Amino acid sequence: MPKNFNILVALSALAFSACAHSPTGRGQLMFASEKRTDEFGAKQFERIKNREFIDEDPDANRFVQCVVAELAKQTPGRTWEAVVFRNDDANAFALPGHKIGIHSGLLRVTVNQDQLAAVLGHEMGHVLAQHGRERMSQQSTLDTFNYLGGIVGRQNKAAGAVTTLVGTGAQLGILYPFSQIQENEADLIGLKLVAQAGFRPKESIEFWRNMDVYAPSSRESILSGHPTNATRVENLSSHLNEAEALTASAIHRPECTP
Repeated sequence: MPKNFNILVALSALAFSACAHSPTGRGQLMFASEKRTDEFGAKQFERIKNREFIDEDPDANRFVQCVVAELAKQTPGRTWEAVVFRNDDANAFALPGHKIGIHSGLLRVTVNQDQLAAVLGHEMGHVLAQHGRERMSQQSTLDTFNYLGGIVGRQNKAAGAVTTLVGTGAQLGILYPFSQIQENEADLIGLKLVAQAGFRPKESIEFWRNMDVYAPSSRESILSGHPTNATRVENLSSHLNEAEALTASAIHRPECTP
C-alpha cells in the first residue's frame, strides 16, 4: 500500500478525532484555536469599520445597542461590539470575537424590537456556536487534502485522482451543507436567546415573512449558503412552543424603541 495513502488515512482519522460540540450538541471539527480565531475576527472587524461608512444616526444606534444589551445579559462573561453601517441591504453579520455588524437597511425590515432581536440573536448564535472557528478548521482540512492531492498526483496518477475526489467530496460534503446546518443552528440558538431575554419569539417568524416580501429567497439547492425563508419559518415554528415557555419565565420585558 502506498506510503502517501497511509498518510491520508492518518490525516483523515486525525480530522475526525478533533471534534467539539456546539450548544445544540452537534459535533464540530475544530482545528483552529479559539484565541486565534477571535483575534482574526476582531482584526477583520476593524478593517470593515475603516472601509465602510458607519451610521451615526443616534436613534438607530440607541435602538440597536439597547437590543444587543438585553440579549447580552443572556451570555454572561462576554462583551459584544455591535456597529451600524450605512448600507441599504437588509443584512447583518457576525465575526468571531463577539463582533456584530448591522446594515441600516435592516432597520426598515425589522418593524419592532422583537424582530431586530431575532436577527441579532441569530448573529450571536453564530458566535456562541463558534461557527467561524469551525469554518476555518474545515477550510484548513480541505486545503491540506488538496495539497496532499498534488503531491500524490505527481507520484501516482491513480492515487492522485482518488485524493482529488476526496478533496472535492470534502468541499461538497462538509463545507456547503454545513453552511446551511450552521444557519439553522444559529436560528435556534438565537430563538432561545430572544425568549430568555423576554422578547417575543413569534416575531422571529414574522421577520422572515417580511424578508420573503422584501428579499424573496428561492435557492433550494443544497449548495446554497443559506436556507430559504420558508425553511427558516418552518424550523423556527417547530421550536416556538418551547421558546414561548422561556419567555413566560423571563424576568422582564425589554423596552427598546425604534
